[in-house]
Parts: sequence; C-alpha cells; structure tokens
Amino acid sequence: RSALVAGGGLAVAALAAALIVSGRETGDPPSTTTTATTSACTPLPYQPCGQAAAPNTDGQRCLTDFADYDADAGNGCEAAPDTFTDGDALVDRIEASIVPTDDVDTFTLDVADGRQLLCDGRLVVTLTAPAGVSLRLELIEGEEVLGQATSADGVPAAVSLREPECLFDDSTTLTARVSPIGSDRSAEAYVLERAGSF
Repeated sequence: RSALVAGGGLAVAALAAALIVSGRETGDPPSTTTTATTSACTPLPYQPCGQAAAPNTDGQRCLTDFADYDADAGNGCEAAPDTFTDGDALVDRIEASIVPTDDVDTFTLDVADGRQLLCDGRLVVTLTAPAGVSLRLELIEGEEVLGQATSADGVPAAVSLREPECLFDDSTTLTARVSPIGSDRSAEAYVLERAGSF
C-alpha cells in the first residue's frame, strides 16, 4: 500500500510541474480564483436600491409644489398642485387643491348689480372641502373680510352677501380666499361655486 501512495504522490507532483512549465512556455499566468464584490447601496426615502425614483420625487424628497399626503413612499409624492394661478376668475365652479401643505388659493369674483326692484340681490359662494380636511372660505373686498365660512369633511359651507345699497350701482370685484385649517391634508380637490349677484 505504501508503494501505491508514494506512486500517487509522484504522479501529482509531476502534473503540477507540467502545468508550471506549460504556463512559462505560453506566457499565461497561473490560474487563480477571484471573488466578485459589489458596492453597498443605501436606499433613499423614495428610491429603493436598484429601482427608479418614485413619481414626483428626486429619490430623496418631493419635487417643488408636490406633496406626500398619504405617507406611502411607493407612490411618491402623489399630491399634485392644481393648474390655477392666484387671481384667476371664479365664474361658476372651480375644482382646486391645497398643494403643497401651506398653499392658500385666491380667486377673483366680478359681481354685477342687477338692479333688482326689491333690492334683494344676493351673492352666494359655496365651498366643499374633501373628506378628512377642513378649509376656510373668506370673501374679501379690498382689505375688508365681508364674510367667512368653514367646510369640513365634505360638508358644504357658504358665504352669502346681500346687496349693499338699493338705489346705487353695487357692482364690485371681490376676492375668494381658500385656506387650510389644521394639519390634515388631502390630494383630492375641493369645490368652489358661486351663484347670484347684487
């Protein structure tokens, strides 16, 4: 048995020597084994490793004027700003949103005087906040707040103004201002409507 072991050892040694000589003759380096390494990844608040950034984010935070109201990083900053500009006219009905968090919307109302015989002209502006949110409506002339109302959780609230004078032209331009109350927010739109005149 010892002769067999010795013979096997000689065969292994001869094979190793042949490989070394072969490597020298061909110029190829001896075969080595390497282990691949990958760089570590730190996920961002809105971008898991190996994935694209969530909608309306740069991976780290919301893009300008967008907001994350549902705290779901997977759908990114789902609350998108409306397309209105402060001072746009409220003619009949508008759907807008309080985005971003500190947004306050203002709309212009041109109010005509219909010269009613009974001097009973009335302007009514109604605000309906989305569910889970409280919003304040103010009607303003110049710097004076003529009336205000609060709509909460989808329940409409209205400001009603009577015709100021009977024998004179009461046509005017008012501002409707919609602002949030408290910290609750929604990506859903509120509704602002007007009816009547002086």
